[in-house]
Amino acid sequence: MTNYILALLLCSLPCMIFAQKKGIVIGVHDGDSITILNDSNNKEKIRLAAIDCPELKQPFGLAARERVRCLILGKKVTYKVSSHDRYNRSISTVYLRRNRTINALLIREGLAWHYVQYDSTKKYERLQNRAMRKERGLWSAPAQYPAEYRRENK
Repeated sequence: MTNYILALLLCSLPCMIFAQKKGIVIGVHDGDSITILNDSNNKEKIRLAAIDCPELKQPFGLAARERVRCLILGKKVTYKVSSHDRYNRSISTVYLRRNRTINALLIREGLAWHYVQYDSTKKYERLQNRAMRKERGLWSAPAQYPAEYRRENK
């Protein structure tokens, strides 16, 4: 019986870790990094999954941060943690109402790149291609990918 309970707990562990959580957004650091006060009353640093926003000093970096602030700062959100990064931030998808995500919205508005190095979501790829065709946001002029910018501006 003990082995059965242990096996059941081990099998359900991934579901518990990656279950949807709720919290209030108490900080927006840039377009893809926020802080949430979760339902356990703990601060949780979040890195938005599958996207990379321009750095604050890059074109559209401030616009991305302001868009996120307008949409979710001070509001209760639902989020799903998929993993953690080397800075111990929760890599998460943050949901708006009607199952829309802030992650997808930023790509659609041309305020973020689809981070294909870590994600192969076809939906995000399609959203980015549409933003590129319509020259939205960062696609309206030549733009430097944030990782390149960070390497050049250490």
